[in-house]
Amino acid sequence: MNETIKSILSRRSIKEYKPEQIKAEELEMILLAGRYAPPGMNKQPWLFVVIQSKDVLLKIINVILQRNRPKNMPAPPPGQRRPNPLETAPTLIIVFGQDDMFTTIYDCTLAMGNMMITAASLGIGSNWVHAVVKDLFTSEEGKTLKKEWGVPDEYIPYAAAVFGYKAAEPTERSPRKDGVVKIIN
Repeated sequence: MNETIKSILSRRSIKEYKPEQIKAEELEMILLAGRYAPPGMNKQPWLFVVIQSKDVLLKIINVILQRNRPKNMPAPPPGQRRPNPLETAPTLIIVFGQDDMFTTIYDCTLAMGNMMITAASLGIGSNWVHAVVKDLFTSEEGKTLKKEWGVPDEYIPYAAAVFGYKAAEPTERSPRKDGVVKIIN
């Protein structure tokens, strides 16, 4: 089995990270892998926003937690809930895409997949964060952040994941489902 396949098969979603920031050269490799994802008609419609500011990450977490908590329900104290990967990971990458062609969603998610596999090959953990794409940019705070980051209006968030060094090894992977492959000859 080659190293690429080993990285794909061993990649896991990591929930807790060491506080140290990933090395600049590792981040460059991860982003390069994203840029080399196969885009439809080679349009390369993506824009990668890398957030390593703890203050900005905390702002994002607060917006998401407020939007996902039922009204009139106070936030649980930090020690009484499972840590959110956004709280412990030192890096968040959001892939925005120019929404002018039908392949953009696929192009952007393939780019994120490449980045997550590359991170695994470098010994860096990652975790897809749906709430950033689904909830953050529908809020006024999220729209303000997008503007502050210089992301053009026509770019839509399609993928987001956190990256960092694992604080602990993940639990065993659950078995893969059988009967999910059909080969037509």
